[in-house]
Amino acid sequence: MLWEIVIAVVAIIDIAYVIMIFSINSKHKNPVIKKLPKISVIIAARDEPLLERTLKNLKKIKRPKLEIIVVGSKKDVSVAKKYAKTIVDKGIGKGPALNSAIRKATSSIVYFLDADSMVEKDTIAKVCSGLENHDAAVGVNIPENNENMTTRIARLYLTFLPKIQLGMYNMVGTTIVSGRNFAVKKSTLKNIKFRNKLTEDLDISLSLFVKHKKVNFVNAISRERVPNKLAHYFKQQQRWNRGAGNVLLEWDKRVHHHDIIIMAFLLMIAFMPVLSLFSILLTLLTGSYIFMSVLLVGFLLAVSGASMLDRDDLHYLPLTFLAFIFIQTLTIIYSIKGTNVWYRTPKS
Repeated sequence: MLWEIVIAVVAIIDIAYVIMIFSINSKHKNPVIKKLPKISVIIAARDEPLLERTLKNLKKIKRPKLEIIVVGSKKDVSVAKKYAKTIVDKGIGKGPALNSAIRKATSSIVYFLDADSMVEKDTIAKVCSGLENHDAAVGVNIPENNENMTTRIARLYLTFLPKIQLGMYNMVGTTIVSGRNFAVKKSTLKNIKFRNKLTEDLDISLSLFVKHKKVNFVNAISRERVPNKLAHYFKQQQRWNRGAGNVLLEWDKRVHHHDIIIMAFLLMIAFMPVLSLFSILLTLLTGSYIFMSVLLVGFLLAVSGASMLDRDDLHYLPLTFLAFIFIQTLTIIYSIKGTNVWYRTPKS
């Protein structure tokens, strides 16, 4: 009887992941670039060494017109003042700092970007055009540096995230926003505020769900740096895992029961590395290869994200995936006890 239950659980997991594979690989129609008003671009920084590079890149964009607002430390403000409006972050936290920047924005559309991100010339126009029939829109974030196994693991994980967003959109008609490369109507933010959370993007996503606001997914690329040291990657994942955990624990207080499919989707994806590693251990312990099906569908999910990476990444993909499921499982364990304070992750 116990064996039959175990087989049934494995089958349910496999079916759920197969549905996700089809969902994240379905075609998605991109919006046509529309005539847009001036866009308020908000960047939250904390002693970011690549901030000036990002601002110079934004200054090259001619359409739409941009109003750039940087909220950050005194060091960031001294760098940004010749490129943008600036606000000194007085240690109030990232959420309130973003809210202060939103209040200073004069446009009807607010676009968020990380201090180390590099957008293409039409990225902002594409994402903001995605607001035509939606309250918010999010683009694709792809890691740009590829230096060692740590960056390969981070690249695999971060290119998988846009696929998750696409899969959610295809399944339920809305998706989660990222903390960067996303736009929202300023009118939408009148009753929705960023809170002091380690994962403010997931928190604002749930706030949008509660208000029944739709988020569009747009194939518009922004490139960013990833940690190149394992210790830095662990700290980044610790912050993300603890932040996501804290936000999801409040789910039942803020999100209606009909959004349960979104929560199930997030949890199944979050624990994909753990389930994949567990399937290897069960195969070794029982000698039954039936458990390897979970590893196989997990690998196919990873391949879906890796399709956006370089040929070199694809060459190392099997090895990277095995390292990924092991490291990600360790980061989840590592996150059980950790900080609840936001900090900047070193990336170079």
